[in-house]
Amino acid sequence: MNSDSSIPDSFNPVDCSPEQLLHDLQLRQINLEVKLIELEVQNEHLQSVQIKHEESRAYYADLFNHAPIGYLVLSDKGLISDINITAAKLFGIDRRELLSSNFARLVTAQYSDRWYLFCRELKNHTQQRTIALSLKACGNKEVSIRLDCLPINSTLRIMLTQVTTIKQLIPDASSAELLLAEDAERQNILNKEATRLHNMTDETMEQSYKYLKFAVISGQVGIWQYNLQTNELIWNDTMFALYGSNRKDFSGAYNEWSDRLHPDDRVATEASLHDAISGKSDYAPDFRVIWANGEVHHLKGHAHVITDNTGAPQYMVGTNWDNSEFAHTHQQLLLARAAINNSNSAFIWLTPDGQVADVNDFSCKSLGYTKNELIGMAVWDFDAEMSIESWADTWIKFKKSGKYQGERLHRRKNGTIFPVEVSSDFITINGKEYCFSFINDITERKQIEKKLSDADAFNLSILNSLTAHIAVLNDKGIITAINDAWRQFARDNNAPEASQLMLGANYLKICARAIDHPNGDEASTAEIGITAVLNGELEDFNLVYPCHAPDKQRWFQMNVTALQGSTKGVVVSHKNITDNYEMQRLLQEKERMLSESQRIAHIGSWALDLATGYVVWSEEMYAIFDVTQAGFVHTPYTIDHLILSEDQPLKDKWLKECLQGKSMKEIISRTRLADGSIRFICTHGELQYDAMNKPLRLVGSTQDISERKYKDDRDKEHLDQLAHVTRLGLMGEMASGLAHEITQPLTAITTYAQVSLNLIKKENPDLIKLGEVAVKTQEQALRAGQIIHHMKRFCTSTSQQRSTVDINNLINQCVKLCADFIRQNSIVVTLELSGNLPVIDVDHIQIEQVLINLIRNSIDAILGAADRQQGEITIQSQLTLDNKIQVSVKDNGPGIEEDQQAKILLPFHTTKTEGMGMGLSISSSLIEAHDGKLNFNSQFGKGSTFYFTLPID
Repeated sequence: MNSDSSIPDSFNPVDCSPEQLLHDLQLRQINLEVKLIELEVQNEHLQSVQIKHEESRAYYADLFNHAPIGYLVLSDKGLISDINITAAKLFGIDRRELLSSNFARLVTAQYSDRWYLFCRELKNHTQQRTIALSLKACGNKEVSIRLDCLPINSTLRIMLTQVTTIKQLIPDASSAELLLAEDAERQNILNKEATRLHNMTDETMEQSYKYLKFAVISGQVGIWQYNLQTNELIWNDTMFALYGSNRKDFSGAYNEWSDRLHPDDRVATEASLHDAISGKSDYAPDFRVIWANGEVHHLKGHAHVITDNTGAPQYMVGTNWDNSEFAHTHQQLLLARAAINNSNSAFIWLTPDGQVADVNDFSCKSLGYTKNELIGMAVWDFDAEMSIESWADTWIKFKKSGKYQGERLHRRKNGTIFPVEVSSDFITINGKEYCFSFINDITERKQIEKKLSDADAFNLSILNSLTAHIAVLNDKGIITAINDAWRQFARDNNAPEASQLMLGANYLKICARAIDHPNGDEASTAEIGITAVLNGELEDFNLVYPCHAPDKQRWFQMNVTALQGSTKGVVVSHKNITDNYEMQRLLQEKERMLSESQRIAHIGSWALDLATGYVVWSEEMYAIFDVTQAGFVHTPYTIDHLILSEDQPLKDKWLKECLQGKSMKEIISRTRLADGSIRFICTHGELQYDAMNKPLRLVGSTQDISERKYKDDRDKEHLDQLAHVTRLGLMGEMASGLAHEITQPLTAITTYAQVSLNLIKKENPDLIKLGEVAVKTQEQALRAGQIIHHMKRFCTSTSQQRSTVDINNLINQCVKLCADFIRQNSIVVTLELSGNLPVIDVDHIQIEQVLINLIRNSIDAILGAADRQQGEITIQSQLTLDNKIQVSVKDNGPGIEEDQQAKILLPFHTTKTEGMGMGLSISSSLIEAHDGKLNFNSQFGKGSTFYFTLPID
């Protein structure tokens, strides 16, 4: 069967019946009518496509010519057949001079072989290839260009990009123009044949059919017929060619055609076919087919449904043609549009009346409008510097110059103003005038420029605010900037070369001329140092030199540092350090005196850095601990080894509380020297804080108190001996009372013994009563023993032996010892003792001695009063606010005269007619040995109060 009709190839009218002949002629006439309709529809479609392609070609041709990326086309002979404006600008050569020129002559000599080999290799490839070359530009300049080359047919499309620019996609306008021309030629052929078919008569139908077949073949249009009843497809030869198949391999089944469709297009293509059959829409899909060798081809389809007399679909007759080149062109146009829309620059087309004709997506993003809102908007609606009145003159000037480039202020939809850089070209398309503008938001650049300007002003302000004399030199040593202090110094000192020390003078030459002047050595050294920094041999240079005035000695310090960044040069500063120099000299002298004082007093200073744990020692610290500075590691752990292990717990506790910020008293520890001797070390510490009130360091002093310690021990031993003598004296004074105290229990013992003997002599002794008498005898004997024991203990000369005691119990015992003397003199003793007082760690014998001495002094004062009255003594105990126990003894005696009060606690001073004057002095020393204090209050004529405090811990 013939592929392009239902008539057999061997059709002969003679062999057919009239009915068969009539049927075949009618079928042929129907097919021709369908083809005429198809050609008319296709003619209309191609005309519409041609119009759109013409508009697109003009639109994208201008985009091509004015695009910011260079683009050119080479013929098969290597001649430049087309080049856009940007590419011509890269070479700096007029575009017309470049057309038809040999591109190879633009390649520099060192890259000519590389370009030749690249072109040879490119003949074997159809994919885009890239090469970087050095090309000749105007004025024998060389530019480094990257070439993205794409072979298409016999031409080579090249995109030119400087190495430092950003890649952008530029539409292949030349390729699009060629393809559109081929489509137009194909369309013209079909249009001519369709016109002739309109004028055909029945007699010339067969001849016209032949012409039609020729036109279809020439236009590469495939014709097919689809039987909706049998699902059979009939293809002509062109259809097989379009699908990369042949007649023997195609069964004509619908499924076999469907299988050849691209998987991504199959559903949409079949849906379009079924919609056409059901009458919903025309069948005009764009789709892809996959050939047996894997190649993918783009096809365009069009078809009509033929119905029977009842309107039921019977056949579909349609066409396919190769749409690959159009699809490729369309894809390029889409890519170009996508590249423009995805650009980070705004593209805006303006008409002569100032209206927006078209924009890209970034324009919308930049201004905050939608595309529909922007198109048709006037330029003065978003250009804050443009007005409707000024637009006409602006357009005339722009049209005359053909270009505009400058900075403007644009207004967003939300009203905010921002700076932009505008580059505009005057172009004409199909006789219509346009302003095509590239617009870049330069807000960030302006901000950077402002920051740089502010930074320069800020740096200049800082430079002028500095008291040092500062000059900035370039790489030749020429002064490019000086501060106010430099100028003022030159004026104040009336330097002969003052005028040369300003901008533009060569500082190195000034130093060279000063070599023969006083302090010439320093000038020579300065020249050498500045030159070394300029040459990168030194990072910085410092020099202290004298610059004496007639009435004063002065010293200056020169600092030379290299400029940072790409600018080569140095900053030279001169600072008057006379005061610092003198202060440093005085400080060094004070440090020497302090070091000598520490050596004499055996006092060392130290500091512990809390962040690093590093310990700093003064020189005397090494002498105190008998270590060398070179072999000593300055950490707390190393220092621990210098302290005797027995003192470590106390030292650790002291250090911990110091680091907690507690106010600590001194700590006394021991260290063993290399010769085995023991030294006593007294250490003070205080925590220092930084500006954020965070602990920064622990500082303190350490003193060798060995001699003082040994002296204190001797003094303490001597104090114990004096206290013992005093106690003996007190016992002598209290002897009669103590004898009376002992006599009472002895008398009671004698009486109870006589009663016991009397009870025993009875015939029937009362054993119960005898036992009671024996118990009482025992109690009196124990009482006498306690009195004697207490007297013995009180009179014994011993060193200080501390124990935990209750101060109230101690007061009661002392009152009992003095009870007989109190009773004999009719004195009333009142005890006001606070309850629940904490126990204290003291030598109770020594505290008893102090209490008895104070009580006896009060009794003596009462008895020595001229106008004696009822004697009263009040003894109090209480806890003070600073957590100490205070004991006071108050009497109503005559008091102490004012001239005597300052001497009352001194040794050998007494107000009594008899006595050595050691009692209060020894009592004060005993209290101080317990870390307490003895004080008194006395008002002459009204009595006295002596009181002492003792720490709880």
